[in-house]
Amino acid sequence: MKNFLTPVVPLVNISKMLHKSNIFFKLESVNPVSHTFKDRGALSTVIQVQKEKKSLILAGTCSNMGVAISGMASKYGIDSIVIVSSSAPVGMITMIKKFSKKAIVIPGGFDEVNSFISEISNEFPDIPCVNSNFNKYFFDGYFSIIDELYIQLDHKQVYHIVVPTADGTLISSLYKRYQQISKKKKIAQLIFHLVQPAGCSPIVNAIHKNEKIKMLYDSYTKVIPLSVKNPSLYGERAKEAVIKTGGSGIKICENEIDNFTNMLINLEGLYSDKVGGVLLGAIFQLSKKVKKNENILGIYTGNGLVYAGEGSENQIESLKQAKNHLYQLLENKNVHKS
Repeated sequence: MKNFLTPVVPLVNISKMLHKSNIFFKLESVNPVSHTFKDRGALSTVIQVQKEKKSLILAGTCSNMGVAISGMASKYGIDSIVIVSSSAPVGMITMIKKFSKKAIVIPGGFDEVNSFISEISNEFPDIPCVNSNFNKYFFDGYFSIIDELYIQLDHKQVYHIVVPTADGTLISSLYKRYQQISKKKKIAQLIFHLVQPAGCSPIVNAIHKNEKIKMLYDSYTKVIPLSVKNPSLYGERAKEAVIKTGGSGIKICENEIDNFTNMLINLEGLYSDKVGGVLLGAIFQLSKKVKKNENILGIYTGNGLVYAGEGSENQIESLKQAKNHLYQLLENKNVHKS
């Protein structure tokens, strides 16, 4: 599989501010389609779709996954239908509609979209769906981040890996690949830290309380890509990654996120979204705790360009309208229910 080698760069000005010389970002923002780590999962998925000689991908999204899937599918000549949350930024929805003419916007956030697309996937089980029967291939695409770090990092050093987390899929995939490589080769010691915004932090809550993850019913965060209230299975795996490596769960106060985001923009020249602000907030906390000879490496999952995109307001369809619209698209593809 051809992956995208993204650089590990020092945060020069932030390091000076914190009196540290060992703070780095892995810039997943330079991936070519969505400018996020989601491109890795999209490429892995598209390759599997090609192997199975399918011509259509279904996906439900409230963030960059929809951009990555629709763009990568377009690049490889595969059709896509993307169900998009109304909470997604206008610029993001505009990008998805540019890549895929079959994008449908429905009300709600991640959990509502995930429920809707799961229902559709159950009705049409033969169609590759990123959120259900093909999610393994999507998440396995994240393995390539660790494959690259194996090359990029000093194997004699300790690195605190900081991962902004929504449902836990990224950090759990990174830990799984780290385990696989560690059994066969010498690799730098990685300690995984999971960070979430305080307004929606079900996994961090569970880590702090040493208990199973509980779904949040009354929560709000300004960081839409990290607004998953019910992380389910992958959340528990993310917890394991933190606990097994001696890491930590970190919360960032909602009223601090914009300040940290602006610091990345103004001090490091990174046009960041609020996820980057959450990540930097965690690095500020960790910098006070890690040993002087240990490194901090943040997984900078993507930039803020989709939030700067211009586009008109997008039509939001009711669930009934969305389902009828989707059925019509599938009929045109000669796909029928099981």
